[in-house]
Amino acid sequence: MIPDLILTGVTLIKTFSTELAGQKTRPIPVDMATGFFYSRTEKLYLITNKHVIYGDYFWSEAATPQVSLFSILLYENPKDLTQKKWVDMPLVVDDRNIWLEHLRRVDVVAIPLPPDINPQNYAVTPLVSFSSPVANTDIFTVGYRRDLFNAATPEPIDEIEPIMTTGRLLRVAPTRMPADIETHVGMSGSPVFAGLPDRNNELIGVHSGQNSGLAVVWNAKLISEIIEQLPQ
Repeated sequence: MIPDLILTGVTLIKTFSTELAGQKTRPIPVDMATGFFYSRTEKLYLITNKHVIYGDYFWSEAATPQVSLFSILLYENPKDLTQKKWVDMPLVVDDRNIWLEHLRRVDVVAIPLPPDINPQNYAVTPLVSFSSPVANTDIFTVGYRRDLFNAATPEPIDEIEPIMTTGRLLRVAPTRMPADIETHVGMSGSPVFAGLPDRNNELIGVHSGQNSGLAVVWNAKLISEIIEQLPQ
C-alpha cells in the first residue's frame, strides 16, 4: 500500500499543446507523465522530467517545447482520497516559459505552482525529506502507467491510481544513476525513495526512463540546484 503522504505528493500529468480556434486557443492532448510536489524557500513546485515538455531530444540545443499546458490530478480532501479533480497548469504565462531548467543537460524541471494550488485548497504534500543515495541499497518509486490511462478518453477519475515498484540503486553519481527497478512508460518524473515503503520515505532521485534495461534516476540534489541557480 502506498503511504498517504506519498500518494498526495505524487500527481498524474496530462500534457497538451495548443492551437488557435478562432479567437481562442484549443488544447490538443499530447501524452501523460508523472510528477511530484516539492517545497523550497516557502515556494511550491511541480517536479517532472524535462523531456515531458521538450520530447525525447530534450538534450539538443535545437529542442523546442512540445507542450504548453499541464492538467494535473489533485486530491480535493486530505480526509477522503476518493475525491479528485483535474486542475489546469499553464506552462506559458505572459508569453514566458515559467519552468526552471538546469544549466547542464539534466532531465529534470521545476515548475512553480499557481497560487491556488496549495495545501489549503488541496491535499498537496511536498516531498522534502532528502537522503544521500547509497549504492546497492533498496529503493522504491511511485508513478502512473500510460497503459492504464488514456489521456484522450480517460477512465472514470476515481479509478485512476498510481503504482509502486521496488528495486535497488546500483551506483551513485552527481547526476544520472542506474537502478535495477521495474518501471513503465508514463512513470517519467516519478520520485524515487531510499529504503522500503513506510521506512523514512526519503527522496533520493527522479526517474526518467529506461536505458539498456536499467532505470535512469537523476540525483534529487539537482532539484535544489535548478531552483537556486536561476533568478526567480
